[in-house]
Amino acid sequence: MADKERNMKTWKAMGKAIAQLCYDLRGTLLAYCKVEDKQKRDLLMMDFVRRIECNMFAVLVLTRNAVNRGGTTYLKLPVGLLIRTCLSDCIMGLYVSLLSRDDVEQLSQTLTEEYVASLFSRAEVYKDKVWDIIPGYEDQLDGWYTMQIEDHFIEYLKLKPDATNFYECSMWEVDKTGKHITLQKMVEALLNNGELKKIGERLYSYYKYFSQYEHFSEASHGDTLVDFGLDNVSFEKAIEALKNGIEIILKKV
Repeated sequence: MADKERNMKTWKAMGKAIAQLCYDLRGTLLAYCKVEDKQKRDLLMMDFVRRIECNMFAVLVLTRNAVNRGGTTYLKLPVGLLIRTCLSDCIMGLYVSLLSRDDVEQLSQTLTEEYVASLFSRAEVYKDKVWDIIPGYEDQLDGWYTMQIEDHFIEYLKLKPDATNFYECSMWEVDKTGKHITLQKMVEALLNNGELKKIGERLYSYYKYFSQYEHFSEASHGDTLVDFGLDNVSFEKAIEALKNGIEIILKKV
């Protein structure tokens, strides 16, 4: 089979599988909206399912574009990056399924604290957004941005001991109560669980493969540009592994 034919066959098979997956997940998410007694643990798991569905729909759009362009592998790079994100979300969703109610609350708190900590480095992004809308107030933008953070997340903040300028982000630091947990630690928790060990190994293997799509190397062109029949991964089986992981998450909701 010529590479062009193989590429087209792969894209079409991916598109069919992803279209069905997105359709099923969209229906499940809409049905869950009607559930009245939603628990925090279940809400977190369904949030990961929602993220996966959204990113997989983007993969579907790219897949259709690749088919319309004769099966080109040019779009393998963004597709691989999106699949990697879905794999990490699936791993995190499975990890949440193992947690007690108290551990779920602590994880949620830690993730929010990390989000708030990231806001301080976004001041320049905010300035870029409003610079042209309100010219002449450049000196006050730091203070305005800081007040937005205070208004929404004051419970997560504490003043730095040496704070002197009370109109800039630099006066605050996040009052962290939890310890950051890496994806590697989450995978270890799955591998130590008899029920989730196999799917954890499979998801993490694909996650590590697609990590090479994010981390630049000249050698990675052999993954991101090569025809489907010549690289070392089956995109179809990666999607299958993702689907299997999602099914387990949904059974635990």
